[in-house]
Amino acid sequence: MKVLRIATTLLTTAVLVIGLGLVALLVIVPRATGTIPLTVYTGSMEPTIATGAVVLIEPVDPATLQVGDVITYQVAPDVDEYITHRIITIQPGTDPPSFVTKGDNNAGEDLDPVPVGAVRGKVWIDVPYVGTAQQFVTGRAGIATMAVLAGLVLLGTVLKRIFRSDPDEAAGPGQAADPDDPEATMVLPRVGHRS
Repeated sequence: MKVLRIATTLLTTAVLVIGLGLVALLVIVPRATGTIPLTVYTGSMEPTIATGAVVLIEPVDPATLQVGDVITYQVAPDVDEYITHRIITIQPGTDPPSFVTKGDNNAGEDLDPVPVGAVRGKVWIDVPYVGTAQQFVTGRAGIATMAVLAGLVLLGTVLKRIFRSDPDEAAGPGQAADPDDPEATMVLPRVGHRS
């Protein structure tokens, strides 16, 4: 039973540490730093930024951006789709000024220049695999896995109580205790008529 107890403790600790780490990365750090967390869904920036990574985007003044910076931009106005690519050319003469971008893993540059108004920020940091973990935890498979893990923890707790090695620990209210223990027996007052 000790093995089951240790396994349950380790599993619970691992789930809590991973959960707290995700909360810290996806909620606390962005609020403290003013960054925006986004998940990378494609391999266009590999090996620099892996598929499934979370990038923290730092809002910046587009005038401060330089060739080589990795930026995130909105594909089109009112469209909730973003691309994270590297600036390879700055075009100050266009109206509005724009950037030519390219994914590190792509053969050629992006077809359309990125106007400064579409830029949402510069990549501050990227953390591999966290986006994949976040998608897993919030998806159907993740919810099912968490339910199974919770069930296993509950089952472990129940089995631990059933198979306790010390019978005195298992005795609860209303159950018999050791009759040889003088403090374990009490004299109850008599109720009713005496005969």
